[in-house]
Amino acid sequence: MKVHFDATLDDFVDITLRAFPQPNIFIIVFSALSSGLTVGIVIQFFFGSLVYSGIIGLAGAAYMGIANHNIAERKTRKLFTEKYGIKGPVPIDVRITDSGISFRQQGTTTIHDWETVKSIEETDDAIYFKIQFGGYSAVRKRAFANDNQIKEFLDLVNSYLTSASQT
Repeated sequence: MKVHFDATLDDFVDITLRAFPQPNIFIIVFSALSSGLTVGIVIQFFFGSLVYSGIIGLAGAAYMGIANHNIAERKTRKLFTEKYGIKGPVPIDVRITDSGISFRQQGTTTIHDWETVKSIEETDDAIYFKIQFGGYSAVRKRAFANDNQIKEFLDLVNSYLTSASQT
């Protein structure tokens, strides 16, 4: 089975951020709250109110969470536009065979044997393939004319994944 779609810059950013997730939000919130509490203790010492420390901690946590994601997205977008020259749509051909799944784009073909595909995840707009050692590949659902083609594609993929896991 073969499908085709045109990947956008947003698609490349999405798959990169999925492959290289940002730090756990718990760590960001904990760091911000502890910093806020430290400042709050100083404020409490001078002004006698622990409420300030909580407000500062929550504001810092919110800012760090938002800023961290935005920075990663901006840097990834800049990488693809400046280093790889991706500004417009990039044609991608995806082929499913009994030996694996292949992606062809910009004159390069990447083949993932079924044994290296660790899982698949379906979202509203894509089918993601988690590859061994943390890599990701994706097929955008706009590559399919209707839901029946998506189902047929997923059924074929799952049959090959099942066969690969039994060998």
